[in-house]
Amino acid sequence: ISVWWISLIWSGFGIGRNQMSEVRKEIKYVVPIADFLSMKPQLLQIMKADVNGEDGHYTVRSLYFDSIYDHDLNDNISGMMEKRKVRLRTYDPKLGRVRLEWKCKEGSDGRKFSFWISKEEAMGMIEGDFSFLEEREGSLEQTLYKRLLQGCYLPKTIIEYQREAYSYPVSDTRITFDQSVRAVQGGLNFFEDELCGLPLIDESVGIFEIKYNDFVPYPIRQITSGIDRCAVANSKYTQARLALI
Repeated sequence: ISVWWISLIWSGFGIGRNQMSEVRKEIKYVVPIADFLSMKPQLLQIMKADVNGEDGHYTVRSLYFDSIYDHDLNDNISGMMEKRKVRLRTYDPKLGRVRLEWKCKEGSDGRKFSFWISKEEAMGMIEGDFSFLEEREGSLEQTLYKRLLQGCYLPKTIIEYQREAYSYPVSDTRITFDQSVRAVQGGLNFFEDELCGLPLIDESVGIFEIKYNDFVPYPIRQITSGIDRCAVANSKYTQARLALI
């Protein structure tokens, strides 16, 4: 996809270049935990643990919204080139603020737009009140407000998992490994200390993901060659919705 074509797409959403994240590519694999553990010593020799959490380990909890007719879910299931996801994300439900994120993908290219909102604003969203976005001046906030309002977006599912994350400076490469992926229907308990969710993947495997800007650096390709298998389209949101139906 050409840079020119992508710029047309984003300008069509009313989002200026100064508000765009870098274009990122993602490759996902479902990998046995044993395979990941065999690679981990080599990864640690060249990569740094994520600054979040303890030694790169932390909990991720996301609440996904979708239109009243599940347009975002159906785009994923149908394999559409353009995919959108709106979610709230926290790494600690006790904090007084969360991230509001809009993840947009065009084929394998993706961008993530995000900003902080208060816990009170997040609770308002869960109850169907998006008015705080209309009051903000940013074009991203205005674009999201129109999308959420026109699509009658509702909280659909909470997804929580344990993540290990490591970074490598070349091509801004990042590796994540997610385990114990669980889903909860709805969103009213998003801020509860503990959730009892439905497991989405077997406890013996995890979701291994390589994220990068331009190319996967040679040392990373060497280390991960042991998982030389077909990449999978592994949308946690889609898995959760289908599992909870």
